[in-house]
Amino acid sequence: MANHKVVDKSLQGTRIITRRGPEFGDAVHVAEVVPTECNNLSAFYPVLLAGSPDARGYNLVAVLGMEPGENLFLENGGWDAGYIPLSIRRQPFLLQTQALKEEDGSISNVPILAIDLDSPRVSQTEGEAMFDEAGETTEWFKGVNQLIAQMLRGSELGREFIRKLDVMELIEPLEMGVRLGDGSTRRFEGLNTINAARLRELKDAQIVELHKLGYLDYIYSMRASLAQFGALAKRKSARITAQG
Repeated sequence: MANHKVVDKSLQGTRIITRRGPEFGDAVHVAEVVPTECNNLSAFYPVLLAGSPDARGYNLVAVLGMEPGENLFLENGGWDAGYIPLSIRRQPFLLQTQALKEEDGSISNVPILAIDLDSPRVSQTEGEAMFDEAGETTEWFKGVNQLIAQMLRGSELGREFIRKLDVMELIEPLEMGVRLGDGSTRRFEGLNTINAARLRELKDAQIVELHKLGYLDYIYSMRASLAQFGALAKRKSARITAQG
């Protein structure tokens, strides 16, 4: 059972370890992302859509490795890229919903910040403090709150962005394989990308709509990010060589 607790001043002595490594849960081969990250992400990772319309729909993800539990950007106790996805950086924090009674007696669900106390990032002896000795929020933790707010806004935008891609029939399965230094190949299953041919066929009014929504920037970033599969293959090949 998850050990989640709403963040309050009772956690004054709790600290958060911020260094990177598999021991902290960073060994994942995909990370869920939001559209507003696409420009930053595309400089380092392939950005794709995981899932299918027949299952639970699509999620926007950055590809970090080629095997489950493999993060090719974890090196020497750090993260070897200039940008780390928000969903990775926000750990061990998460949003929960809490019922709030309005003045008219109605009940609404509001998001509230919580922490996973079982996370290996939670410590009583090292890391960043959430509250100072006076019980006030630290500058570091203010940054965490801003990050969570960015994720919340981005998640709402992401649902609308993906819905628009689906309606305009711009999503197609990824058909790509990469050859590694040892001669083996890797193919990517369950991932989808932007249908470039369909994008070119859109009417002018549809292109203008995507532009005004800001979606065209995300689409072009996703298309450009496919070039990062080559860099990912180099990282994988180097790891295979290092492992003998």
